[in-house]
Amino acid sequence: MLDIHPSGLKWFDWYTCYSYAGVQLNNVPDSIKYIPFTPPASMRSEITLTFRKLNNWLDNSYFRIGVIHCFEQDYIYQQANAYAGVPDNVPVTPAYTLINLGLGSDIVLHKKKAFSVYIIGNNIANTSYIDYMSRFKYYGNVVNGVTQPGVSNMGRNICLKLIIPLNIKG
Repeated sequence: MLDIHPSGLKWFDWYTCYSYAGVQLNNVPDSIKYIPFTPPASMRSEITLTFRKLNNWLDNSYFRIGVIHCFEQDYIYQQANAYAGVPDNVPVTPAYTLINLGLGSDIVLHKKKAFSVYIIGNNIANTSYIDYMSRFKYYGNVVNGVTQPGVSNMGRNICLKLIIPLNIKG
């Protein structure tokens, strides 16, 4: 993990991390040497720009762009596991990259915070992917009338968050 906050650029933050879990059993056949549901290697990186006061009506504003890349998972437990519903010869899970965006700010009216608004977009490029850890990757999925293996994870997702403070005086 690397998290950089330059002292001369207090408004800039760069966060990046890499994760890898290499898990296998020794002295067993190749078909069962990899532990089931070991996550693939992945890398996440995001840049956040934060501004305390942009103008008279925007405070605590930020903009964030991030990328998540999951590498191909080809270390697979190949023996059938009827109890878990896992078929023989589980396919390799291909790599995928997701792009995420976010921005938000406090809105100031008459020198007081009126409300806060945030807009978050995940998987902006609408990448079709099946996460290796998904329990739905073994089921059929009909796309344009053709059955394909696996159920894809969520596509583009855009969220709006509005926080309105209630100043209730008793």
